[in-house]
Amino acid sequence: MNGPLSGFTVTEVANYIAAPAAGAILADLGARVIHLEPVDGDPYRGFRLGMSGFRSGEGGDELAFQVDNRGKESIALDLRAPDARDVLHALLGRSDVLVTNLSDSQLAGIGLDPAEIAGRFSGLVFARVNGYGFRGDEATTESFDLGAFWARGGLLEGMAGPEGDLAQPRPGVGDHATAISLVAGIVLSLLQRERTGAAPPVRTSLLDTAMWLNSLDIAGAAFYGQAPEKRRGSLPLLSAYPAADGRRIYLQITHDRAWRGFAHATGHPEWLTDDRFQGFGLRLKNASALRSLVAEALATRPLAEWTPLFREHGVPVAIVNSAADIVSDPQVAAGGHLLVGPGDDGRPLAVVSAPFEVGDSAPAPGSQPPLAPPHGAQSESLLIELGYSWEEVAALRERGILGPA
Repeated sequence: MNGPLSGFTVTEVANYIAAPAAGAILADLGARVIHLEPVDGDPYRGFRLGMSGFRSGEGGDELAFQVDNRGKESIALDLRAPDARDVLHALLGRSDVLVTNLSDSQLAGIGLDPAEIAGRFSGLVFARVNGYGFRGDEATTESFDLGAFWARGGLLEGMAGPEGDLAQPRPGVGDHATAISLVAGIVLSLLQRERTGAAPPVRTSLLDTAMWLNSLDIAGAAFYGQAPEKRRGSLPLLSAYPAADGRRIYLQITHDRAWRGFAHATGHPEWLTDDRFQGFGLRLKNASALRSLVAEALATRPLAEWTPLFREHGVPVAIVNSAADIVSDPQVAAGGHLLVGPGDDGRPLAVVSAPFEVGDSAPAPGSQPPLAPPHGAQSESLLIELGYSWEEVAALRERGILGPA
């Protein structure tokens, strides 16, 4: 596809989510992304979303893989073999970016020692992501986003209720946030290469991204010398309530003008003269009473009636969506970033494209989601493109170096 990164080639030696998700964004923006996976397949191909709260059923074996590897090419190589490393180095010679989430020892074991690669491919952007950063005693400690992002980054504890109960994070959230950090670094390195000829390495981590997202709480903790108190229901005008049909609406009332609009929209102008609710401080002091009144009022109409009424009165609110609601949300459809179409098995495949637009990089209305490649689908064609003969390709496959078998 055409896009701001058209003409750039990315080689991806990575698995699971954060690094491949960055590659997916680069592909969305027009880059050619070549996903290198083992001869027996990327282990992420076997991750079933049914383990994450969806009812298990037939199909969907590679649904998660589709989300983070759409629009790429796939070559399957056994990088333990020197001949496979020759193929990889030939790919890097034609690439602008190398994306990986492998550790130093793993990289050295497959011929990708960062110092050696930097010396051999001076214009290559070497982009890396890991769990805990690249300095300190835990730089080599492996972690998924549940650990390094949610737990270590303070987000899980920060959202705990007063009783200390911790919610179960949804899959891939920290990985996808970190992917955006990695993409930003890659684009800046390419810009510096354009200006100076040198391509500085790029590094980010799940922990660093979590801290960035959690910056306000961290600043408050350092300043006040304590973690924020665990509170539930203490801000009745910054909370969610069920409407008459059970759908929830999230109030975002932070100033008196919105409070006045809310009182009139709900048919309770008497709240504006109630001594308990004069100003933010008193509304906070009498939060329990106000919460009960608001809950009772919002339960009188369905969501579809409340939203235009609040919009008319200048009251900022938000619909509380489930993932299923998002698929049919008209505002989501208008935005154009949710692509829904038939997957490999004919069932719906929903893919969220890059969450930003550069010029006309947004998907055209009605665009179908790009599909992820089958395991090793471009193995032969890429080798031919690199100058290998058909006899050499056959020999690599016969020796088990090139997959799939």
